[in-house]
Amino acid sequence: MSRPDRQPLPSGAVRPTPREIEAALSAAQDHIDLARTVGANPYEAETVLARARACAARDELAEAFDVAKEAERLAMQGQQDQIRKAMHLRDSQIEKAQAIIALSEPVVQEAEDHGLDVQDARILLRQARDVLSKGEYVTGMIFARNAEEAVARLEPRLVEARRRRGIQKPTEGFCGACQSSRLHFYDNGWGRCLECGGTFRWRGAAGIVETLRRILGT
Repeated sequence: MSRPDRQPLPSGAVRPTPREIEAALSAAQDHIDLARTVGANPYEAETVLARARACAARDELAEAFDVAKEAERLAMQGQQDQIRKAMHLRDSQIEKAQAIIALSEPVVQEAEDHGLDVQDARILLRQARDVLSKGEYVTGMIFARNAEEAVARLEPRLVEARRRRGIQKPTEGFCGACQSSRLHFYDNGWGRCLECGGTFRWRGAAGIVETLRRILGT
């Protein structure tokens, strides 16, 4: 039996009440506002909601209800898309910051082994790790970049320390990942395979011979 405040439609559906229409329009507007808050552009949802309001004004209640629900769905989809983008950005920034830390720590260790003052770099690296562990990727990236700059300031002194000890940058070897001999060696103790793009450490605390054998497979 139909509720007395509704009139059955020819299709057998039940006509929404004005209160239900108002609730549907309000819900759609709330989701549009939330979509805008998270940085999405709810233009399409707003356009559909305007059409729903026009239907309601013409007393086309069933159409108004359906169109309002479509506006709500579009707004929610916009929220989800924006949230996914934000999560991807967060993950990407964390990965980049972690890569900076991973590349910097062996340089700092080697510099310390040579007796260089690495306090500033170590403090910044620790701060970057601590902040990233809390999920604060923006601040973590700032600390990681600061640590990277501190490590870059160590590198000229590190190169000079190697020179004094007779440690020479290698000129050839084989990539441990793809076995290519197309390698480039940087002064900061790192190298890159020009074939597969992999990076490796050619100079570390273990000593150059051991490091080359372990990483380059020579």
